[in-house]
Amino acid sequence: MILRPLLADIPKGSPEPELAWAVVARSQSVDAPQYLLIGQPDHARLSGELATLFRAPFLPRVTQTVAKAIAVHDNGWANQFAFERDLHGEPPRMEDTGRPQHFMAVEVEESLAAWTGSIKSAGEYSRLGEYMVSAHFARIGRARVQMEVDTPGDLRKLETFVAAEEDWQAEHEAEIGLPKEQLLEYVDLLQFCDLLSLYLCIGSTQAVEFPQQFHGEKITIRYEDGVYYTSPGLFGDTPQRFYLPVRIYPSGTGEGHTRIGFHVK
Repeated sequence: MILRPLLADIPKGSPEPELAWAVVARSQSVDAPQYLLIGQPDHARLSGELATLFRAPFLPRVTQTVAKAIAVHDNGWANQFAFERDLHGEPPRMEDTGRPQHFMAVEVEESLAAWTGSIKSAGEYSRLGEYMVSAHFARIGRARVQMEVDTPGDLRKLETFVAAEEDWQAEHEAEIGLPKEQLLEYVDLLQFCDLLSLYLCIGSTQAVEFPQQFHGEKITIRYEDGVYYTSPGLFGDTPQRFYLPVRIYPSGTGEGHTRIGFHVK
């Protein structure tokens, strides 16, 4: 799950944009008296909704197939584990720190099973979606291998996963019927939507920039007076409203379920 800390003394960053992933990662280690818990599949659905409403001419064309692939790219978390039950009343997994366990703290074996399930879920809709999600997690796996933070056994599992997925991509990319450059651009789009959704989920007001570039355009986002402003603008002239179901933990009284919304322009 993704943690959104509430009522916490969150350090304010620089007025200049920081790297988006650094801001997301930092948020998951913030100690807070209360958190919003956001399920991975719900975050992925938000990613797909964002993609559907893009109007920027420099972004790849978002077809229904592409939007669906982005929207289901984390479905394996729900299919493989009881992780999502944490959002429906059962006590969430806890870390030694006393925080609910976030998605970055999950064991490698469980992550790999969720990634594999997500790839399979995307493949139920389209071969292009399967390719996009496969390449997405292969990139994440390769980046984690390069970090050298895991045990030798876990590193071997990651390397095996990455090699198998890259072999699968090479074997099936021709049947999709798109140039390799376009396929990789769609993977970049998925990863951008994934990170944009994560940034919105954590509730940060820190200005950030994203690593992905499309036709030379570098994308940043800032928060002002209740609206997230993208630059260059991604959604046209009208701010878009998005909603996300969340669980409040600990809830205190009541069911502890609500939804959050935000304007993005």
